[in-house]
Amino acid sequence: MDILKAPSNDQSLLGCRAAVQHRYVWGDIASLHPYNVPQLRFPKRDGFVKLSEVPMWIFTTFGFYSVVQKEPSDAFLTVRARDPKDLDRLRERVPDLGPTELKGGDYCCRARVSRPAFANGLAIIASEIHYGNFKNAVQKSMGSHRAGIYHDIWTAAYEIQRRQRRSNNHC
Repeated sequence: MDILKAPSNDQSLLGCRAAVQHRYVWGDIASLHPYNVPQLRFPKRDGFVKLSEVPMWIFTTFGFYSVVQKEPSDAFLTVRARDPKDLDRLRERVPDLGPTELKGGDYCCRARVSRPAFANGLAIIASEIHYGNFKNAVQKSMGSHRAGIYHDIWTAAYEIQRRQRRSNNHC
């Protein structure tokens, strides 16, 4: 995730890039404003999609998260994890993250958070990036088991680039 300098006329604007997937279309969040997060859009082939319509997976050196707006009427985001300790580590960067709820389903652990609090947490996470290789940083901070899982995901996602190369759209 790259932090971009805010325009001089709006110092509250947080520039942030995050890869997100929506039905096999990848895009970038161009800008993230803590008080206007629902208005975020990113380009796709036939227009724009609001952030509230985009499932987001976040892989960090301290955990894996799926961030969603469960219901259209929800005024908060639900952060889901596979391990409750991941939510505990996220809470160090997002202090307003609600209590961990242990439930069944495809993600056993969930917590709620406001959009502005989550946006501010993303800025903190981005400011903590001081490594040259993500997989090595995961190995150092979370051990070989988690690093191996992340590597398997990296390998699967590499197929996107391989397809680009095969279709002569060099990447």
